[in-house]
Amino acid sequence: MTMISQIDELKKLLAPKVPELGLDEGTVENILSTASDFSEKELKPSALKWEEIGTHFWQIYDAKLRSGNGRVELTENEYRILEKYRCIDNAEAKGKRLVFPEYFEEAHRKLAGTGLTGLCIPEEYGGMGFPFSLYCPVIEILSGGDASFGVHLSIHGTASDLINRYGTVVLKERLLPAMASGKKLGCLVFTEPSGGSDLKAVSTTSEFTGNSCRINGTKFSITNGGYSDVHVVFTVDKEDYNLPFAQRKKYNTFVVEKGTEGFELLGIGNTMGWRPSPTSMLKFENCDVPVDNLLGEKGSGRMVLSTGLSAGRVSFGCAWSLGIADAAYRKAMERADKRVTFGEKIKNHPEIRKHLADMYRYLCIGREKYLHAAYLKDKNDPDFPFEATISKIFCSERAEDIVRTAYQMHGHFGYMEGSGMPVLFRNVMVATVGEGATEVLRDRVIAPYVGKGKYSRTGAIEYDRSFIDMNLGEETFRELSQALGDEVYPCYEILLSKATGKKIRVPATEIKHLTINWKLNGL
Repeated sequence: MTMISQIDELKKLLAPKVPELGLDEGTVENILSTASDFSEKELKPSALKWEEIGTHFWQIYDAKLRSGNGRVELTENEYRILEKYRCIDNAEAKGKRLVFPEYFEEAHRKLAGTGLTGLCIPEEYGGMGFPFSLYCPVIEILSGGDASFGVHLSIHGTASDLINRYGTVVLKERLLPAMASGKKLGCLVFTEPSGGSDLKAVSTTSEFTGNSCRINGTKFSITNGGYSDVHVVFTVDKEDYNLPFAQRKKYNTFVVEKGTEGFELLGIGNTMGWRPSPTSMLKFENCDVPVDNLLGEKGSGRMVLSTGLSAGRVSFGCAWSLGIADAAYRKAMERADKRVTFGEKIKNHPEIRKHLADMYRYLCIGREKYLHAAYLKDKNDPDFPFEATISKIFCSERAEDIVRTAYQMHGHFGYMEGSGMPVLFRNVMVATVGEGATEVLRDRVIAPYVGKGKYSRTGAIEYDRSFIDMNLGEETFRELSQALGDEVYPCYEILLSKATGKKIRVPATEIKHLTINWKLNGL
């Protein structure tokens, strides 16, 4: 069967925005082709092996070697790792080291050589200075080759963007050139055992003491934590730590570099998917960093992090998840052309054709949505955070649907690791959780219409918006928003306080998947 290439699909959608973004078709072609070639040659041949082996924490194996009466019970996989890395000098790394699958780190070095790690970093700091609208398709392409590489580039881009936006000139000059060249990788550090989407529940504290700031606390489930060189860390100001969550106002976001005294990698989790990418627990114990490492103004850390999360919702929640979905869709198309049931190739069965059409439709709509959101970011449009949330909900959920349908079309073969479907299934499942859980984001989407809900009242979400364009009349509000996608919400009462001064009833069936003009009142 004939399929349009992923690059051609993305080029077609980017084309109308190319001149306005200061790009040309040749540049777009070159960047997307570079990403695609890297994915085909460096990622796809090793992806399944990397997932099987995963990344490991050396100290665990070192302890097993020293245990018991010289007898150590290890799995075959652990033995294979030990055979390769027994020569490591643990003292050099204080007994702790991440052990990656063969060739994984070399592939990272090759990625740095392509220039893609500095795609959006300004030219004055050694990057290419290209727009976010081009960065996201690159992440989609790489994620289809290997999910871990896609997420690495996504969070690296978020960290470098926050440093570029909110860092001091000295900090930018010191870190961004190395991040652009890929010599240093960045990551975002905000999740804790007691708080992910609920940012106000953060318990890691920062206390200013003269020209430095002391950080104390534990971070959990941090992608690339301890492996990255540059960590953007979210904290609550110690002055507000004992206040009820809803009353907290002061948060600080800092850059903490690997090797800083008091900063320690405690271990990594045994994750369901993207196993080559370390998902880490980090400890900060009297970790002193210079005040110059503060991003933004003192107390504005929540706003800084929210900016990063909005970008991450597009690059990770949308582009990353659709990269995996695209890989699943292409596998499904190939399988439909080969698998025969009831004397026919399954591509000729009506239900299968419907599945394939829906998968392709979701990919097309998802790409349009995330590229529109990325375009708004490039234009510094105040609608961007909201559009990023809308897009993330749609893309992450539809990506799951695509992968699940592709698995179903493979039959029992899709249950076998060799089919490649289990890896895609495991990887895509994190998209609805990372960068803001879908349930929390949905509450924020609908809050302007029906009032604040549980997550809104507690301030759990990143930005508390008020909808101020209230003079458009009832008919506009009946159309609501593209935010709801294909979902049906039980929205029956909408308060139009400024438009009508009364409540109106709107049946859920009248909620349309249409676009309206938003004006949002800041963060």
